[in-house]
Order: sequence, then structure tokens, then C-alpha cells
Amino acid sequence: MTEYPEYDGLNTDNEIIDALFDIAERDNTTFKQVWEDGYTEKHNAEEVSELVKFHILKNVKTEDLKEYYKWGCCEKIWIIEKENSRI
Repeated sequence: MTEYPEYDGLNTDNEIIDALFDIAERDNTTFKQVWEDGYTEKHNAEEVSELVKFHILKNVKTEDLKEYYKWGCCEKIWIIEKENSRI
């Protein structure tokens, strides 16, 4: 997983940042716009959240998955359900 020390102040996990860069590139927008707004012209906020989950599940080893990942100070992207099964 890519490390993003320049974004340490965002209180956002590197896995989320990596996913948002990927989404921004595919949707022809900026990381800043996706991170701040949570949506793009092509995907609403719910779709962006699902794309983030998909990106994490695709790029993080199963044994390394966390229950959730932080997106800013208040948002959590839940990856593993309480019974520890993959979504």
C-alpha cells in the first residue's frame, strides 16, 4: 500500500487516500474534490463509498483488512461486518 505522509493531517487512512486517487483519476476530477465532497460528477456519495470498499478489498490482503477505515475525522468506511465476514 502506498504511504501518503503529505496527507497525514487529513486523519484519513492511506487505503482510503489510495482509493480516492484511483476514483478521481477514473472520473477525471481531483483527489481534493472527491475527498472533500465525497462524490464526483459520475458517482454519487453512496457509489463512491462502495468504490472505496471495492478498491480496499481488491488491494489489501484479507489477513490485513481492518474492520473499518477512517475518511477524515468523522467518516468510517466499514469493510468487515461484526461477524468478521467480508462484505
